[in-house]
Amino acid sequence: FVFNIGPSFVDGIRVFAATQCDRCDPISYRLEGSNDEGKTFYLISQGPFDSDWINQEMPPRRNSKFASTLGGLDRLSFGYANFTTFDGFVPMQYSHYRIAFTQMRGFKQLMWLGELQIFGSLEIP
Repeated sequence: FVFNIGPSFVDGIRVFAATQCDRCDPISYRLEGSNDEGKTFYLISQGPFDSDWINQEMPPRRNSKFASTLGGLDRLSFGYANFTTFDGFVPMQYSHYRIAFTQMRGFKQLMWLGELQIFGSLEIP
C-alpha cells in the first residue's frame, strides 16, 4: 500500500484484526518513506508487531463488524509497533509512505485487516 499524506513524521503503526480469518492477520511489516513522489523509498522501520499480538493463542479474538477505538482499546484485538522504542530510530520527514506486511499469522499470501492506523505528526517530534 502507498499513502500520500504530505510532509509528516511517522513513529508507529497499529493493525486491527478483521471480523474473520484469524490466519490472515499480519504479524510483521516493512514501512518505507519517500520524498520524490514515490520514485525512491527509504526504510523507516521493519520487523514483528508486539509480542502480545504475535503470541496470542489461535484463534486470536476477532473484532466486531463495527468495532471502534472510541470505546477504548481494551476490548479490541490489535498489534502495534512503536518505532521510538527501537535503538537507532531517527525521525525523518517524508511525504509518501509504503507499507508491506511481510508475514501473516497462518497464510502466506492472504491478508485481512479491520483497520490500519499510522501514528506521527506534521512537525518534528
